Amino acid sequence: MADTVTDPVCGMTIRPEDAVAHEEHDGRTFYFCSHACHEAFLKDPHRYGHPED
Repeated sequence: MADTVTDPVCGMTIRPEDAVAHEEHDGRTFYFCSHACHEAFLKDPHRYGHPED
């Protein structure tokens, strides 16, 4: 596992073990720095899970 990951909502760099929440989407695991970021992701996972689309 990577030493750090990026919260897809706010862009904050965090360690996976420090994440407040994580979510599986399209075969990838996303990690979140806060419950607010996790909730934003859940409302529109495609927006945050596929930023290049």
